[in-house]
Amino acid sequence: MGKVFCGLLVCVAIALPGAASARAAQKGGLEIRVVDKETGEPISVRMHLKDGRGKPVQPPKVPYWHDHFVFGTKILLDLPVGNYTFEIERGPEYRDTTGHFTIDRGASDTKTVALSRFIDMKKEGWWSGDLHIHRLGPDAK
Repeated sequence: MGKVFCGLLVCVAIALPGAASARAAQKGGLEIRVVDKETGEPISVRMHLKDGRGKPVQPPKVPYWHDHFVFGTKILLDLPVGNYTFEIERGPEYRDTTGHFTIDRGASDTKTVALSRFIDMKKEGWWSGDLHIHRLGPDAK
């Protein structure tokens, strides 16, 4: 953390030694990769991630809405030290996966999550379609 001193026309920021490294030491990193269990191929998913108090976590630079985000095949989470719970899903063809993890100070780890397919709808003669859904009000961005 730094302190800011402002005079009439001049503001000077003074960084306290070690402040940035102290903040960084209170965080850890976890890369999550998601694959199809049968094929081993990477897949895109939707993830609900909550901190130890049950508050949704919003990582930067990914599409986020309300209490979840999506990412393609992998994501690097830079998180404060603590306990987290998650749910990963990929539509009706795959079984949802839930779990938990702990971020320790300075952590740097990679975890691969394999989602099991519940049904292969393409093999059953189904195909995805665009339902052309419009959101109303403040969600219509």
